[in-house]
Amino acid sequence: MVKNNSNDIPEDSILKEETQPGVTVYRDIASAPLHAGVIDMDVADGVDELTLKYDLCMAESKKSFPDVKRLIIDEMVFRIEMPNTLFPNVRYVLSYSHMFESGEYLIGRTYGFTSLVNVFCHDMDEVIDLGNVAGIDDFAFKGCECTNVTGGKNIKSKQNIEPKAFAGSALEKKAFENGVRSIGYGHVILGVDYTADEINIPDDKFKNVIFSTDIDFSKIKKLIIHKPETIEQINYRFGFPETLVLDTDLLMFEQDVARIAHTCTIKHYIKNFSISSPEFKEIDGIAYTRNGNKLVACSAGKEHVVVPDGVKTIGKYAFANCHIKSLILPDSVTTIGAYAFEECKDLESVVLGGNIEVIGENAFESCKKLTSIVIPPSVYSIGDYAFLHSGLEDIRLNEGLQHIGAMAFSGTKIKSLQLPASVVYLKTECIDDTMMEVIVPSFRKDVCKGFIKTFRPFLKNDTVLRLRCGERCAYIPRYMRQLTVNEGLSSIESFFTDTEKKAPDIWKYAYTALCKQNMAFLEYNKFGSESAKEYLKKNAKKIALRFIEYDKEELAVRLVKTGLMSKMALKELLDKAEEKDMTVLQSYIMQYLNDGKRSKQNFHI
Repeated sequence: MVKNNSNDIPEDSILKEETQPGVTVYRDIASAPLHAGVIDMDVADGVDELTLKYDLCMAESKKSFPDVKRLIIDEMVFRIEMPNTLFPNVRYVLSYSHMFESGEYLIGRTYGFTSLVNVFCHDMDEVIDLGNVAGIDDFAFKGCECTNVTGGKNIKSKQNIEPKAFAGSALEKKAFENGVRSIGYGHVILGVDYTADEINIPDDKFKNVIFSTDIDFSKIKKLIIHKPETIEQINYRFGFPETLVLDTDLLMFEQDVARIAHTCTIKHYIKNFSISSPEFKEIDGIAYTRNGNKLVACSAGKEHVVVPDGVKTIGKYAFANCHIKSLILPDSVTTIGAYAFEECKDLESVVLGGNIEVIGENAFESCKKLTSIVIPPSVYSIGDYAFLHSGLEDIRLNEGLQHIGAMAFSGTKIKSLQLPASVVYLKTECIDDTMMEVIVPSFRKDVCKGFIKTFRPFLKNDTVLRLRCGERCAYIPRYMRQLTVNEGLSSIESFFTDTEKKAPDIWKYAYTALCKQNMAFLEYNKFGSESAKEYLKKNAKKIALRFIEYDKEELAVRLVKTGLMSKMALKELLDKAEEKDMTVLQSYIMQYLNDGKRSKQNFHI
């Protein structure tokens, strides 16, 4: 029996072959009859040069052949799996295979990418030069006592170094220098001293720095870096350091500063961020431009922020994804940039300064806990999507506001919106289908147009909005056909401007039959519209059945009380009401079936 990789292989499936004097190999022809790899070998003492003619599959071998100094790889060899200890003293590899390179170490080559497979076993006083290798495989250094490793400038990403590349080697125990254990020409960081008060990464000396994948950054109290690119090499799996300091002389963009400060995963984020650069400074965990006019980025871990007086602008993405709970802005702030507070899901309280003029697009998007806000009179523009999918239930808009962007309040819980007279322009869909009422001081056709959608909707298309203007109110369908929208707006305008007009008759401009039914029902009950009455006569039974189906008993009763349905229709409704156990509705229907008159008896719902 031949034993390999802890598996016993029957003798009759093993091909024994002497490949050169003193070298005998064993191949498993049962598992790979056409290209059987070597699963075991014997090498006689004194053999200093060995030729591999077949693939080598001895990754778990405990054997060692220390006399072998030179390894030759045949052109038909495509795979080599072996520990460094198999040929510990090999110092040169000659390869005729396109899968491996010639040199001091075993280096694999795949589509032009070179990766260090084995360095063999070097003594402490030797030097390992990584040269131009671009990656390092698992256990490439296992059993190696050498800690003096140079080169490796072509290793450009942590993804190119396997997690166990240095396992079982002296490099794992190499002494820290300034809190850092590194190899190559210093850019590959193997480990850090978790007990140190701060870790200063020497990334300013190299084109790029690479961190080993097993470094737990959450154990680092304070990490100092000098290049923005360094943050990209951190393994986020464990978390982030408590404090990250970017101390750099490089010129940077504001958005890059915010991106670094807010680097996060679902579970982890950098709690404290600090920066020192030619353009930026940090005060109490918040980054500003050097002159202090602009707030660039807030530390993600801050909860209560009072922005100091003198700041004029809240920059783009300045607080995005931060965990702040409350915010107070000074009167010096005039602009809130785009996405400034996007995804601040813990933000509950915002006090805006008295001189803010512009709230940028998506500024408070997805601030789920923000239920109320007061927009000061100084604000003249609210950008597109400014409060999209936020938790707003109440918003106070003051005189001075002129522009409200597209979908600014879409996805909120606001039911009623009161617009100041100063508003001159509303983009389409500035409000959501869930909003029930808009109050305006006087009718403006251009403003009203912002409430109406003219494209074919895919989801909700039967919603109705109540528009209040002074003492009058009308119901407006949120969706109108493109060809009829101008006519519909003119009809709405006529109702609000002509005090003699008793009913608006807007129901006919609704996009869908369902919305027309809802509109006609509302207009007949509110205004006694004759056109709505005639439409209801034709569709009353259909509407009532829908009310019953969706358990809207009160609406069904109101429709029955109009007296617009025939006795035949009422009998059908009675059966449906009995099925739904709607006793009040049954009572009203019975009254009409008995005398055909409106009941004077009141039933409580």
